[in-house]
Amino acid sequence: MQASIDIKALALTKADLKSGFDVVPDRTVSEERPDGVAVYDVTFARERTADNLSAGPFEVRSGVARTAQVDDAKAQLSSTKDAFVAEGWNEVAVPALGDEALGLTQNTDGEGGKLSHFSYLFRKGALILMVGVRGRPEVTKIDDAVSLAIVVSGRVDKALGAGGPPPPGPSSSGGPPAPAAKPGAPAERVKVVNVDGGTANVRSDPLTSADVVAEIAEGTILDIVGPNKDGDGRTWRNVKVSPTQNGWIVATLTETVSAPPAAPAPSPAPSPPAGSPPRPAAGPPPGPPPAGDAPPADVAPADSGNDNAAPSDAPPPPPPGPAPAASPSANSAPAAPSGGAGATGRANGNGITVDITVRDATLSSGKQDVKVKVTRNGGPVSGAFVDVTAKLDANRYRAIRGPQTGDDGMSDVEWDMEGPAGTYQVIVEVRTAEDGPATTATASFRWK
Repeated sequence: MQASIDIKALALTKADLKSGFDVVPDRTVSEERPDGVAVYDVTFARERTADNLSAGPFEVRSGVARTAQVDDAKAQLSSTKDAFVAEGWNEVAVPALGDEALGLTQNTDGEGGKLSHFSYLFRKGALILMVGVRGRPEVTKIDDAVSLAIVVSGRVDKALGAGGPPPPGPSSSGGPPAPAAKPGAPAERVKVVNVDGGTANVRSDPLTSADVVAEIAEGTILDIVGPNKDGDGRTWRNVKVSPTQNGWIVATLTETVSAPPAAPAPSPAPSPPAGSPPRPAAGPPPGPPPAGDAPPADVAPADSGNDNAAPSDAPPPPPPGPAPAASPSANSAPAAPSGGAGATGRANGNGITVDITVRDATLSSGKQDVKVKVTRNGGPVSGAFVDVTAKLDANRYRAIRGPQTGDDGMSDVEWDMEGPAGTYQVIVEVRTAEDGPATTATASFRWK
């Protein structure tokens, strides 16, 4: 059952966090392999104002990895623990979630003073999940990470059908009445935006070809009644348009105005016993630590023009991932899958969808190649500007200006590989105008 789960639907979303958080596009990674192994890693940040700095973490990271077998997950969790410890992290006692759990902490000197970093990692079967937080020591604690991990754990249980019915919202039709939220719990609400004073279509299914069930004026407030879904290269929000009608609206046409409770009301996640020590030999998910660069979330497409995202003062912790264990460095990119098909990535933003495919997931000689496809509303976008960076760390990278996309929305960028062995991140920036905002998709590969 775990192999069929959309791991993006398990990760934290902007709606799970306090106000002011936005996705950091270039620190969001998504990889799907033909063998079922997958990684999704998304970072959220908010502006470091005095109020935000005194109100808890200013950065939150959510990672989900699906391995091929339970034994693989166990091994990856252990190897990631080693990666954390090698980077100077220390274990901290945490309550238990899932089959194995681990808490880690590290203090660093950052912009404006000391920073505390906490990561909570746990395994459920072949799934590895991570929540990391960062902020001022006086207001950022391991409990911040644990409480958000409980949200993720509840989603895993729902996806596996444990503890109750599946999440609300139609799977193939927008028609059934909206299931009610838990009594007394505030529902998430969104406002219709970005339609230039006009109306937005609400459709029966999360597809642009689906029937329009309502046309909603800009500024209208709608209740969210179920989890987001992806369709036609877009993320869709499941909304209530009348007492008897649900439907789907493109996420970029909405803005959250009222977030749901911090812990999901319908979550069947186990309530962790206070003071339970971490299980022995438990470790964080696999993969070496990236250099703060980490495609798309299960919520509204990332805004690549985000000016409020907090800069990175220190390398974030290792993400969950199916990468083979390695001797990590603080500046290495997310680990690539080994062998077989190439790595893929996707990003949404600025009205376009960018899909990338890196030809070789592992390369020992010759040329590397990345194919870039740019679409808008399912149709190709021609003439888009494409820039590719193959990056080992902050000091070792290669930047390539690719050809503009053709009538089919495609651009093919090839380069000679050279330089030190390691895991390279491929960062693809696409602009529809040369001086316009970039939509950034990422993937990675291993150079041997």
